[in-house]
Amino acid sequence: MAETARRLTLPGEAAAVGRARDWIQALGAEFALAPEDVHRLELCATELIGNILRHTGETPGDSRIELRARVNERTAALEVIDAGRAFNPIAPHPATTAPAADGARVEGSELRLVQQFADECSYARRAGKNVVRLVLKRRAPARDTAAAHSPRGPDRRKRASPAGVPLWRGDGTLVLADERHGVDRRIRGFISQFEVFRGAPYQLVEDAIAGCRIMRYADGEVLLRPGERSNQLTFVLSGRLRVHPDAPDSANFSTIGAGDFAGELSVIDGEPVSAYVVADSDCRVLLVDADTLFGRLLTVPEVSRRFMMTLTGRVRRTSVHIIAHLRDEMEQERQGRDLALAREIQAGLLPDERTLFPARSELDCAARTRLAGAFGGGFCDAFFVDSTRLLMVAGAAHGQALPAALLIGRTLAILRREAARAPLARAVEHLNRVLTANGGAGLSVSLSCALLDITTGALTYVDAGHGAPVTALGAGRFERIAAAGGPPVGVVEDATYADGEVRLPPGSALLLHTAGLTDARAASGKPFGDDRLRAALDGAQDRSAAGLVAATIAAFDRFAGDAPPADDISVLALRFRAPAPD
Repeated sequence: MAETARRLTLPGEAAAVGRARDWIQALGAEFALAPEDVHRLELCATELIGNILRHTGETPGDSRIELRARVNERTAALEVIDAGRAFNPIAPHPATTAPAADGARVEGSELRLVQQFADECSYARRAGKNVVRLVLKRRAPARDTAAAHSPRGPDRRKRASPAGVPLWRGDGTLVLADERHGVDRRIRGFISQFEVFRGAPYQLVEDAIAGCRIMRYADGEVLLRPGERSNQLTFVLSGRLRVHPDAPDSANFSTIGAGDFAGELSVIDGEPVSAYVVADSDCRVLLVDADTLFGRLLTVPEVSRRFMMTLTGRVRRTSVHIIAHLRDEMEQERQGRDLALAREIQAGLLPDERTLFPARSELDCAARTRLAGAFGGGFCDAFFVDSTRLLMVAGAAHGQALPAALLIGRTLAILRREAARAPLARAVEHLNRVLTANGGAGLSVSLSCALLDITTGALTYVDAGHGAPVTALGAGRFERIAAAGGPPVGVVEDATYADGEVRLPPGSALLLHTAGLTDARAASGKPFGDDRLRAALDGAQDRSAAGLVAATIAAFDRFAGDAPPADDISVLALRFRAPAPD
């Protein structure tokens, strides 16, 4: 046959091992590769991919792995390609040879299975990628012993008349019906189903397992439980087994299909089993005791070699999964630590839930923040930028928890400094330039800012992707101020922002809040919205700053019911009593 090429691209993660194995099995079926060749390719590919995954964490950028196969009548070639740093895994130890001429860093001989099972193996660095190429000389498909006893088709020998019944035997007895039944007359006709027995003398294997039991298990029946000891290997004849590490009916399981076996570790080391083994559908198994396994089967060289190949492949695949699992656990622990630290930083930047600036008779100010279960980045604050101007801010930092929490403090510090020496809109533009230049990918802050001159009641405000303040002028009703909104800071380089201005008569009120308040949705899907917020503020019996905050939170609680907030909620209220004397 002409040489045929196939290609597969995999993500640089532990799941690549299983997908590569399935792909190679499909190749074997497509090109009629001998089962031994498929098994050799699986072991080599597993080792190569595991080798790449061990070094992926050191290499930024493209972590994909590409497999390229070429198959012809005589050979099956496989290339495993990754874009990591230069790494020659098949080179001899540097203590005994010169460095690789292509600049690849010599790491020592690591690919033992590849070097054992591949007939040729080479490494090259091409176009900034590592390319390991192996070639297997194709084996002739093993002669299936079951096929030797299968019907051979129409008999092409010429005979005077067709054979039939009735007929007379040579001893003079009359045969009235065809006594041939087509059933394999060997004791264990399923031996050829198992890869581990391929190539072994049939009679030796048959004699060894002649006394072993065949059992049938119903769907869901538990064969083994954690803590139980087992001294027998379980070969699956039909159906399949499920292996559950936690519970016999959990969704977390692996499968063992017909032609494979389970229980090898307990038989080898004598230790109790560590997982549930459960029958899936109607399952038939052959139970091979330890004495038969060690005393008779593994003394057959072909069986011993294939048994060890199977165990080695399982151990290597398990190792890759364990490494990936450990990485996941470490990453989850790191994320947990980062989240806890981010919460501490965020809480430290929020004002106390008490009346702010109690010594200032010109105003009444209060704030409250309710944090969600996940990090939402919400915050609010109020501070004097000089002796007569009060800056109020509500917003949310967006991005990974810890960097976003640190961004809150950086945002407030820059606004405090810039608002003291420039108009509020220019201060926000300066903040945007700083964050787009140095903030890092994926970090941004949405803001609602208001700057109040307490000597005149003049209020300047800027909306940066978060919404304008809600105000009640004098004894009037609460309305949201019309504002020309701009994008969140840290997103659009050189973004410009427009400020608005309104004068607050004595007795006026102002409320800033995070988007998590009005965007929150009930189970019905309806948002809390502006209408509910304004109704809660207009209906507040206590019109002090603390009363307005309490009325807002109470209205939200009635709306949300028992459901915890999905996002952080920060509310800051101001009551302007009278202008401060000059």
